[in-house]
Amino acid sequence: MTKSRIFIFFSLLIIALLAVFAWKNQQPAIIDLMFREVELPMAAIIFGSFILGALMVLLSTLAKKLKLQGETKVHKERIDKLETMLQKEMLKNHEIKAAGLGTTLTTNTDAAINPKDTE
Repeated sequence: MTKSRIFIFFSLLIIALLAVFAWKNQQPAIIDLMFREVELPMAAIIFGSFILGALMVLLSTLAKKLKLQGETKVHKERIDKLETMLQKEMLKNHEIKAAGLGTTLTTNTDAAINPKDTE
């Protein structure tokens, strides 16, 4: 089974359990909204709570996904720049070797990296 089918299966299972639970709890319940009291069937309260919870999870997941997409874009741009720089350096190295100056460049590079070794 694919991930989407598993997700759909568990979503339907949760909804079915929620429906059975709500059907078993038909008595009215009073909700105190601080400024007003509302009497609703327990099923409506359960369903409303479920929907609000699902929306909160959806919004937090969406925010995280958008953040990760932004970070991915930044990293891809950085990788592209580094690959371009690497290709340029490899081309320079190839041109230097083709011109027969590779040993001189290596000696100069070694001296620049380790100045104590040349003294």
